[in-house]
Amino acid sequence: VMDAYTKRIFSRMGFCKEDVPYDELQQRFHKDLLTDVELFKDYHAQIVMLGKDTCRKKPRCENCVLREKGFCAF
Repeated sequence: VMDAYTKRIFSRMGFCKEDVPYDELQQRFHKDLLTDVELFKDYHAQIVMLGKDTCRKKPRCENCVLREKGFCAF
């Protein structure tokens, strides 16, 4: 599932543009990840948690695990 959280997080990490079309981002995930429904569910659940708690429209970067690990410079 591609949603606002996915676009926001991955655009801030530099993997895509913020206005990337849904289909383009979905194709990228399908190309780069194994086709595993349970993996996709878990991955999306983690994206939603990060988007709700930390990577909001007004981000809380000081609490971001991605920033701590050097994955996000937003």
